[in-house]
Amino acid sequence: MTDSKITVYGAYWCPDCRRSKKFLGEQFIPFRWVDIEQDKEGEAYVLKRNNGKRIIPTVVFEDDTFLVEPSNAELAKKLGLKTEAKKTYYDLIIIGGGPAGLTAAIYASREGADCLLIERSGLGGQAGITVGLDNFPGFPEGISGQELPTPTQRDLLPSLPTRPGQCVRPRPHLPHRASTEVEPCRGLRVCRRR
Repeated sequence: MTDSKITVYGAYWCPDCRRSKKFLGEQFIPFRWVDIEQDKEGEAYVLKRNNGKRIIPTVVFEDDTFLVEPSNAELAKKLGLKTEAKKTYYDLIIIGGGPAGLTAAIYASREGADCLLIERSGLGGQAGITVGLDNFPGFPEGISGQELPTPTQRDLLPSLPTRPGQCVRPRPHLPHRASTEVEPCRGLRVCRRR
């Protein structure tokens, strides 16, 4: 594992600790885990950071800031992850960032389509944690699941959905640019669930 710039202090029995660890893992963000049940120095550190309270998870970042019992949204914000669409119009909106969704986005992008890829966790889906994928388009020798969503693909394909209360509806075909509109909910639509 690469040098982790994030430390998660928690305990094996804590569901919020497991959720935070799962979120960081799905986003392929390296972190160091300190089980305060086993590490008394870790427990003392948590008590010190939380004014004598034993609150977990306590997530400490490289800049020495920390979050206590953070939600996934709070972690995403602190880590600078994209949680909103950059535009209001897209040629194609793809739900699911697994191999099929990534493949659709790659091929549509090659044809000049503006794509929005919506994924609740890290790109790659279940395949992202798989040791090896054979026959994935563009990789005749195979690829590991962790290599599937490359940094270039992440930059080219904005991930995650629009803001709550906004919806997606097709616009009429425009020459060379069929598009999709994100607008307030009304009529036929695909809405983001909270």
